[in-house]
Parts: sequence; C-alpha cells; structure tokens
Amino acid sequence: MRKLSIMIAMLALVFAAACQSNQNADSASEPDEPEATASTEAEAEEPRFERRRPPREPSDNRPPPRMEGGLVDEGPGLTFIIDATDMDTLEQSLELIADETSQAQYQRLQGSIDMLRFYSLQPTDQFYSSLDGMTGEEIIERAQERRQRRR
Repeated sequence: MRKLSIMIAMLALVFAAACQSNQNADSASEPDEPEATASTEAEAEEPRFERRRPPREPSDNRPPPRMEGGLVDEGPGLTFIIDATDMDTLEQSLELIADETSQAQYQRLQGSIDMLRFYSLQPTDQFYSSLDGMTGEEIIERAQERRQRRR
C-alpha cells in the first residue's frame, strides 16, 4: 500500500512537470498581440501600489518565491490571513508574513506549504487558491494532520 501511494505521488509530480513544460512551450511560441499592449499601457497609468517584482500572468503556475523571516524573536505573522486570490496577492501576503515572523516560524510555514503541495492532487494554481483565507497557523496545523494520517 505504501509503495502504491509513493508511486502515485511520483506519477502526479511527473504529470505536473509535463503540463508545466507544455505551457511554457505554448506561451513561448505565441506572438505578442497589439491588443495586450494597449491594456498593459492602461494598467500602467493607474498606479495602485508599488511592485517589487514584475507582475505574473494569471495562468502562471510557478510557486511564490522563497523568503526568510524578518524578526529575531517569534512574531504575530502566522496569525495573518493569507490572500491567495491570485499569485500577486499570495506573494504579497507571504512577504507580509515573512516580515512579521522569525526565520524558524517562516521555515515551518514554508515547509508545510511545500509538503501540502507535494501531496496535493490539484493543479498548482488551484492549490495556492485553496490557501486563500487561511492563516499560517492553520496551514501548519493542516500539514501536521496530513503527516499524522500518513503514519
């Protein structure tokens, strides 16, 4: 039974990697359309907030970048609610949490997200959307429950 579950997990990873490589190949072969330029110019005129990183496309399935906790002692960051309506807001939420947690706290959160993602059968963007409205503590708790069920 354990070998079967490991085999299924490995097949899911291979399938996810194949899907991502197909999406990257498809997007590289499509020419830029002039209509997209017009909408980008309109968005650039409306300064909503300063971006530290370039905006991601809505279909971007890459995980958010890794960060480190910004505090020496434990902070309240794990109690903050994550906004994962899209990858930009998820990234901003994780930056805010990283600023208000210690390095150990943030590593626990990141490890829990990685573990849940590894065992998730959802596509990457849907998985990250499932974190919307949860706190860091809830994500860590969900990962711990998942580990206990596996034993």
